[in-house]
Amino acid sequence: MAGQNISSLKTIYFGGGTPSLLSPKSVGLIIEGATNLWNSEEVQITLEVHPTNADQAKFKDFRAAGINRVSIGVQSFDDQALTFLGRDHKADEARDAVIAARDIFEDVSVDLMTALPGMSLSDQQNQLDTAIAFGVEHLSVYQLNVEPATAFGAAVKRGDWKPMDNDKAADFYEATVSQLSKAGLNAYEVSNYSRPGRESRHSLLGWLGQGYLGIGPGAEGRSINKKNDWERRITRRSPSGYLKQVKQKNHGLEVQETLPHKDRVEEQLIFGLRLTSGLPLNHEAWEIADPDRIGTLVEYGDLEETSSHRRATMKGRLRLDALNDYLVNYEG
Repeated sequence: MAGQNISSLKTIYFGGGTPSLLSPKSVGLIIEGATNLWNSEEVQITLEVHPTNADQAKFKDFRAAGINRVSIGVQSFDDQALTFLGRDHKADEARDAVIAARDIFEDVSVDLMTALPGMSLSDQQNQLDTAIAFGVEHLSVYQLNVEPATAFGAAVKRGDWKPMDNDKAADFYEATVSQLSKAGLNAYEVSNYSRPGRESRHSLLGWLGQGYLGIGPGAEGRSINKKNDWERRITRRSPSGYLKQVKQKNHGLEVQETLPHKDRVEEQLIFGLRLTSGLPLNHEAWEIADPDRIGTLVEYGDLEETSSHRRATMKGRLRLDALNDYLVNYEG
């Protein structure tokens, strides 16, 4: 079972799809089962929420069940942007969901999309100002990334619209960091901002390369084996198939694979550079990078070193893909 070596419970995250469709009673039973299995104190328990599945009465029941943090998939407070993104909720529903959550929970996170076609810096500022005004503790701000094998990719190929160019997207990113920092929401990862102590613990564990247990159809779990390799386990995507295997005491497992040490530390370096704190100087992830190239990036101001850590600067974060490629893909 993924996560057998978990010694204590630090976070529970109900995510993927629309977990808020679960009944509060079911959520409570899952939380009770998990906290009974492992030592658990001050666990951050997050529920992802779709704006159309949010109301104050349901939030009260989720709070009573043990949820102490909600993450709302707002994406935008603008109806035109929501239509472009293919979302099935309206801006007013998004606002109502955040207001209802703020009345019940002390820890509320909102997801927003930015750098959309035709979006101006003023438009982005208005979106962020709206979220800030609600007093949320955490914001995930993602720039639109167009992948070829998607509906957006097909639309771009047809010439329906053009993605924002890199220079303008960089301006949007710098403006986001500045505006949110002034509001007390500091960047701790490339796309994530929080008030002190309100970071997403679940996401941080993943970015820092720590193990986690995946439960439910299509869930993924990871743990480190005795050879210091990742054991990656994915459960069946089909709910009926998952339940059938759980009843057979197979934990719904469909795929199990080992990620070799080299691949694991390479992944850790990529994730570590996304964190504004970076990685400790003695972290094993640096072993995958050429020391001379690390020195070059420090010299040119893309990386910086403190007494204990090495991290990407603002300049470096604007071109992380290039940095990672430069550090990892070389002939050693």
